Amino acid sequence: MTTRKTATASKTFPPSFPLCCRDICKRRSGSFWRKLLVVCLLVVLAKQVFTGGLGSFWSSDPAGFPSDLLFAIDRCSWVEGPSSIEYVPMRVEKNMSSSSSLFFVITSNEKNIFHQFWFYTNAVRHAIEGKVVPLLEQAAHQQGDHRSQGNHKNTSRHVVELHIWVSRDMHWLALILRAYPVGSSRLRLSVTEFTPEASVPGDETATSHTTLSALFKAHPLATPQTCAMMTKHDDASKFFKTHESYQLKDYSVDQFFRDRWVPSIRNSLKLPRLEDICSRKTPKVLYLERQNSRVLIDKATRRRASEVLGQRVRLLGYSFSNVTFDGLSPLEQARLVSDANVLIGAHGAGLTNSLFLPDCSSPRRPSNSTRATETTQVFFPSAIIEVSFRFGWCKTIPGSKIPVYDRKTLLETWHNCPDTKEMERYYNKADYFALSSTLGYVRFVEVINFERGRYSGPGPPYYQNPILTDVLVVESDLIVEELRNLKKDHNYDIFATHSLMALKGTL
Repeated sequence: MTTRKTATASKTFPPSFPLCCRDICKRRSGSFWRKLLVVCLLVVLAKQVFTGGLGSFWSSDPAGFPSDLLFAIDRCSWVEGPSSIEYVPMRVEKNMSSSSSLFFVITSNEKNIFHQFWFYTNAVRHAIEGKVVPLLEQAAHQQGDHRSQGNHKNTSRHVVELHIWVSRDMHWLALILRAYPVGSSRLRLSVTEFTPEASVPGDETATSHTTLSALFKAHPLATPQTCAMMTKHDDASKFFKTHESYQLKDYSVDQFFRDRWVPSIRNSLKLPRLEDICSRKTPKVLYLERQNSRVLIDKATRRRASEVLGQRVRLLGYSFSNVTFDGLSPLEQARLVSDANVLIGAHGAGLTNSLFLPDCSSPRRPSNSTRATETTQVFFPSAIIEVSFRFGWCKTIPGSKIPVYDRKTLLETWHNCPDTKEMERYYNKADYFALSSTLGYVRFVEVINFERGRYSGPGPPYYQNPILTDVLVVESDLIVEELRNLKKDHNYDIFATHSLMALKGTL
């Protein structure tokens, strides 16, 4: 007696696939349902033919495609976010004697490294884990079937080559992606930086870089069946926690990122050994100095905070150095931060480099130790002190047109903000709080600025974005006190000192 297999439909569908058809596909097959499904699909196809062609069934409307990238629209499936890449009909070659090539293209020219990390890191991770890995498993399954049929002429394992192309403006992201822990010898990853087409004329450096159109010409295997392209980020691709996570007390560390990707990044960039940094008797404080905006000014002396902090920090038993990232390459920035124990700075993209702080979260025996009774080293867990102004953040600043805000005005603005719910407002712009929570090994401490200076952005002052200010006035005494707490208690951070809701109540 044979058992008839019931065909099952995929649980995922293209964005344009009607809900009625999805519901039909999930039901058991039968003559009535098959006929209804055929009718539904015919309606869908007819609509696509008359409105945008079959190509838009798998990608967004070509009318919204960037004009400078129209040459690539027939070479790549256009996706609007990482969650939609699963709908791209990618496939691996059936010929088991050769490898398969897949392509993931990010055409954004985002220069802000925080935005690169916040939005695009998870996009690539989703593409690899959600699309490429399943295709790799599919290739292995096909090869197993090929051998089971008695064909043993080719016993080599099938390899999938993933080519990631990013704009050279996103060099920081490229460094991170090159260190992605693929976890399989059957998956080969390469990252290529290209010159945006529009910047080639008159660009003296363009000769040392390739353009996207040149990459497509050099890779004829890039087709809509093997290539996915993102032209902008999607909010759903955020790598770190959201305010809902903290409201639900979901502070779980991203173990993949902490245990696999971060160590791979340190090895790839040849950053200093953890033991040499974590076991210092004199922890190193790296002060991130800004030059043109959000310059930290000491409230008592009205001098730059770095000038006031240096001697006082050294008296606490730290070493102290200040640095500006202006003009430094991403690799130079990474190496500076990776050699520090504490990073101090005003809210800004440069603090994204805190992911390079060493993981000194637990004591370890010396690497050359062979005795179980060897005394463990005392490690100083890494920390970041952010001078933040997020409690003055509001998309619509109600009522006030005062160009200078003291702390009282900032907090009143925050409390009266009509844009968002209370919990959303509390965690808005808490970006490095979220980053530290995701990493799990960087202690986060926050010092709220006392006042901010002149508005330095476009538009009238009452439409001010709090980030667009020339100076932030801060009480250096608070920074010194937090450094003292960090050294006295290795468990000290924003979580250990007070609950999140209690923190809000003390403001």
